[in-house]
Amino acid sequence: TANAGLSYGHDAYRGELTYGGRTKNLKDDYITGPLALQYKFKEWLEMDTGYLFSRRESSFPEFDYTSNSLFLRITGSL
Repeated sequence: TANAGLSYGHDAYRGELTYGGRTKNLKDDYITGPLALQYKFKEWLEMDTGYLFSRRESSFPEFDYTSNSLFLRITGSL
């Protein structure tokens, strides 16, 4: 099976923040996009592999980041 997704989030914090000599409201926008493939070898054994993209854009550019993650997971159950 294959799974894909896209999500957006927005955080607006109360009060003002002073950082780097600037004072203003802190607001963050988040974008996340996963893509994964799953294969079931047996009913009790499966494997997932995929990619996850995450990005935060902040009202303070120093807090911005982009993350790219690859994963591989093997799950067994009794």
